[in-house]
Amino acid sequence: MKTDGSIWLTGVELKNADSSPFRVKSYSANTYYFGCGLKSDSTVWCWSHINNRNDGQLGNGNPGVLSWVPVQVVTTSAGGPALSGITFVNVNDILIGNGGPPSQGGTGCALGPSGAVWCWGNGQWGQLGNGALDNSYVAVPVLNGPGGGQFEGVKEIAVSAQHVCALKTDMTVWCWGDNGLGQLGIGDTSVQRALYPVRVTGLPNGVSNVITNYEATCAASSDGNAWCWGASWVLGMQPTLSGASSYVPVRVLTDATTPLSQVAKILDMAGGIAFETMCALKTDRTIWCWGKVLLPTAITYAAQLNDYNKVPVANVGITGRGCYLDAYGHKWNSVTAPQPARMTTRELTDHVPVPCP
Repeated sequence: MKTDGSIWLTGVELKNADSSPFRVKSYSANTYYFGCGLKSDSTVWCWSHINNRNDGQLGNGNPGVLSWVPVQVVTTSAGGPALSGITFVNVNDILIGNGGPPSQGGTGCALGPSGAVWCWGNGQWGQLGNGALDNSYVAVPVLNGPGGGQFEGVKEIAVSAQHVCALKTDMTVWCWGDNGLGQLGIGDTSVQRALYPVRVTGLPNGVSNVITNYEATCAASSDGNAWCWGASWVLGMQPTLSGASSYVPVRVLTDATTPLSQVAKILDMAGGIAFETMCALKTDRTIWCWGKVLLPTAITYAAQLNDYNKVPVANVGITGRGCYLDAYGHKWNSVTAPQPARMTTRELTDHVPVPCP
């Protein structure tokens, strides 16, 4: 995304149906398969081409063909009322495909007035939060529970392929969807799929941000710690767990006894081979990662991310999902390679820092 609000996919500018420039004030995308943009009029527009699989990720009410051209998300049926008054949009970070084309369509969620949450697309894991295990081709309200009102008071939302988590204005974290490995953080897996938001237990007061990543979730707390729960790869080599998943949040470690500290925020680094990786930006503007990014076949403690010359990357400025600028103005992408690979000169000159989706 450029400062003029244009979006470029693999070097090609995204256009409206009439070939006019498509402009947004923010957007969220996972590679070029699926994305949604928030326009200045607070409406949401999505595009997708996921192996011709339409699970409703366009949100336009049309169960037919997918579209590279952005289409408007609606709330009742094709041509119905637009999803409006939106302040934030997020789409699932990775697409399940076992190394091949994605085998599951996407899921999108958005925040409206009063922090009310809307979701659309793939819902087979309960990630739409509306009490169903069905896909939806239109945006539906996430509900507090059976017969309850819309889930509100949310300031940040993180969407993964099978579960969704939200940070509320009271700094509590709530999740819904798949809980097979404890990624909802509710203490056990007796509820395999939560169809409505449930509160994460065991987090300290004052969570500052939350990120989902496939079968896991992590959050940063205001005291500078990183907390994760779910699949074993995300736990930062917790010795007491012996490779098992955790159903409650545990602190990320840099060695057997030392917690990762001075964490400013958890980064959204998922996508490509990085779907089993979590990273954090520290207050000294270094990036630390854990999972399978440093040793592709083993879980690791959190370690500082290096460039391809094995030099620690510092003075980082975040530019988007999985991307950042170093102190020399070089743009790096940790999604496409285990060690950051520097992008081309064209990308360096055509792109400038923008807020992360």
